[in-house]
Amino acid sequence: WGLLARALDIARERDDNLHQMLALHEMARCLLLRQRDGTPEESVLRESCTLMEEALEIGRTISGYVVRPELLSDLSTTYERLGDTRTALQYERLARTASERVFNKESADRMAAMEVRFASQRAREEAEHLKALAIAQTERAEALDRVNRTLEHLGAIGQEITASLDVEN
Repeated sequence: WGLLARALDIARERDDNLHQMLALHEMARCLLLRQRDGTPEESVLRESCTLMEEALEIGRTISGYVVRPELLSDLSTTYERLGDTRTALQYERLARTASERVFNKESADRMAAMEVRFASQRAREEAEHLKALAIAQTERAEALDRVNRTLEHLGAIGQEITASLDVEN
């Protein structure tokens, strides 16, 4: 408990909303896991709800952040244990919506990653194809160069033969 309280203090000093939220949620979970001696269960449940509600409020201030479904689900479970089923149902619905958003974002991220891998693979294959074409073009150019040299050589031989025939006549 002491380490979590210290982590919360440090996060507050640094104005680190994300870690404040995480510390508050973990503190609430610790309360639920260990019953303090002599403390009635309802008191522990209410204190846990207070910590989680504070974490939720901080989470809502973080731009673009989707509140963790676990926090909302833990709030739902705790309110249910307190007998407040209306609030429990409200938080469970929020948890389901958050889970769907997280799932959709993860799915979109996976799809984007697959598209990037596919585009990279296509680019690699195209580069390999272009390299093979370049090698083939180089080989053709070298073959043409050899043929041209052979033709030049044969042409020179033909000129020598023609010159020697002209001399003999």
